[in-house]
Amino acid sequence: MFEVYLNDGTTSLPTDDIFYMIGKNGIFIKRKNELSESVSKVDKISILEDVETYSKLNIKKIKAADFSSIVEFFKAVYKKHKTESIVKLDYNKFTGKYNIEVPKQKVSGSGIKYENQIREDKKDLQNWILVGTIHCHGNMGAFHSIVDQHDEKDFDGLHITVGNIDDDYFTLSVSVMSNGNRFKVNPSEYIYGLEKQNKSIKQPINNIYATYINHVEPEDRYRVITQERVFKFNPIWMNQVSEEVLAPIGKYKKLWENCVAPFSSFHESLKRKTQPVVSDDVSENPCKTCIFRNLSPELSFEELEDDSELENNYEGADGNWAW
Repeated sequence: MFEVYLNDGTTSLPTDDIFYMIGKNGIFIKRKNELSESVSKVDKISILEDVETYSKLNIKKIKAADFSSIVEFFKAVYKKHKTESIVKLDYNKFTGKYNIEVPKQKVSGSGIKYENQIREDKKDLQNWILVGTIHCHGNMGAFHSIVDQHDEKDFDGLHITVGNIDDDYFTLSVSVMSNGNRFKVNPSEYIYGLEKQNKSIKQPINNIYATYINHVEPEDRYRVITQERVFKFNPIWMNQVSEEVLAPIGKYKKLWENCVAPFSSFHESLKRKTQPVVSDDVSENPCKTCIFRNLSPELSFEELEDDSELENNYEGADGNWAW
C-alpha cells in the first residue's frame, strides 16, 4: 500500500518510488522509475475510504409557541407589505432558551435588507450566541435561493426558510451551514410541534413556465400544533419592518420583477423535486438564455442607475426571454 504524507514543511519526504502527498494546494502523487520522476496532482487518494460529510447543532429544539409567533409575524408582514421578512435566533448556551430578535429591515419585492450588528441592549451578551436565521418567502415555496446561499455561506448555523405563508399549511426548508457547506435536515430535528401534510404546490406560474414543465411532485407542508389556541407575536416587531421604496429604472424594471424572482423559485423547485418535461421549442436550460443571466444575484434596483446594465444583457426583441 502506498504511503500518504503531509507536506507541512518540517517533515522530510521519503525516497519511495510511489507515495501520496497532501499540500496546501491539493493532493499529489509522486512516481519514480528507471527513466522518469514526477509529481502530479490527483483529485483523490484511491487507497483510502470515502468520508461521509455531515453537520449537526447541539442545541435544543425551537419551542412550538416560539415558532408559531414567528410564523404569525411573517403572515402579518406579508399581509401588510406582500414581501419577505426575517428574524434572527439567539441561543443561550446555559439555559437552552432562544431569543427571537427582529432586526430593523427594509423589505421589497426583490428581497430584504436588514441590520446584522449585535444588539447593544443585550446586557448578558457573553451568554448568548447567534445561531441562525429564519426568513419568509411570502407566498413562494420554501427553498434557499441564490441570494440566500450567498448570505449564508459564511454564516455557520441553522437557517430556516418558510414559504407559502398565506396558506393554512406552510412549506419549510431547513439546513445547517458549516464551513460554506449546506446540509439539509428534517425540520422536526430543530422545531417542536410540527404537523406535516402532503399537498401539491399551487402557486401562480408564469405562462412561459408552462412550456418548460407540466408536473410538480407534492411537497411537504406543515402547521404548528401547540396547547395555545391563539398565536400572538410581540407587536413591537412590526415597528422594525419598513417597506423600501424603489425608484423606477426604466422599461426593464417590470421584466426584472416578473421573471427573475419567480423563476429563481421555480428553478430551485425543479432541482428539488423532479426532472422537468421540456417541449421541443424550449431550451433545456432557460437560465442560459435568460436576458438577465449575467447580472449579479445581489444586484438591487437602486444599484441600477439607468438601463445600461440591463440593456447589455437584453437579446429578445419583444421584451421577453431571449430564445
